[in-house]
Amino acid sequence: ILLNPRATQSVANLKQFLHSHWQVASNVPRLQGVSLAVTGVELARLSELVDMTPAQLSKMRVRALGFVPLLQDTFAASLALVSPTYVGGGIRKKVLEAMANQLPVIATEMDINSCNYFHADENILRLGTPAEFAQSVEGLVVDKARWKKLSDAGRLSVERYANWTLLADTITSEIARLTDRGFVPMTV
Repeated sequence: ILLNPRATQSVANLKQFLHSHWQVASNVPRLQGVSLAVTGVELARLSELVDMTPAQLSKMRVRALGFVPLLQDTFAASLALVSPTYVGGGIRKKVLEAMANQLPVIATEMDINSCNYFHADENILRLGTPAEFAQSVEGLVVDKARWKKLSDAGRLSVERYANWTLLADTITSEIARLTDRGFVPMTV
């Protein structure tokens, strides 16, 4: 999980996820070898933010990685990115970045509905209920072919729909459209 400890919604999302979904998943016998890594915060601060002691977090196998300047190594060592967005808005950059790095993503309906090219069970997994989440994680652990299919589909989706060339073309087209309509930039 990528956490921005200064963003209230990011902290609220993580706190809700830990208390609902991860608490259930961390007790599933087949997932005892799976831990939850949280970037962007040290353990003491994470403990304060989510109202859990370091011992409680440790028992649930939650690891605080602190600030991670480049996510590629973290992604490469991970089973999946979990994006528990219950409140918030905007483009899901963290989801796209994980997909670009061929890391399967497990996300809420809010995340999935944020982009018309996110398709549950094709290029992204639905977070669902706590039991469904645990099943998704277990499926990624035991079914390497499914993991590969999701990671490849995610990467392909980013290449097709969210690449930098496409973004630049869209911005250039919008500038041209606004200029053609007599758009005059504001000066200060």
